[in-house]
Amino acid sequence: MLSFVTASTSAQDLATAPKHHTIKPSSININNEYSAKAKITLQDVFSADTTNGVSSPTQNTINKFAVVVGAGLTADIPEDELKDVKFLGKIQAVSDVTSSSVTVMVGYHLV
Repeated sequence: MLSFVTASTSAQDLATAPKHHTIKPSSININNEYSAKAKITLQDVFSADTTNGVSSPTQNTINKFAVVVGAGLTADIPEDELKDVKFLGKIQAVSDVTSSSVTVMVGYHLV
């Protein structure tokens, strides 16, 4: 599967793991055609299941991957460099810039 968003300082959803599955990224491509460098952070956003005594678990947000891409450059991160990265819930991309000139593309499969 493949999903993409443009850079934003607000979290952008890339994929959501169904219950009892995780998301395993197979590639990450960040293309920066913006006039300045851009830092992209991929976050794992998830909540634990409801348990005895905890009827409304809190949402957790964990930064899993971050990269700075210079202006006019592209970052391609292949699967072998992502072998230890997995997401329990939602993959969200957050940037230090908001621009449609910066695209974030993630290839992934469900495990």
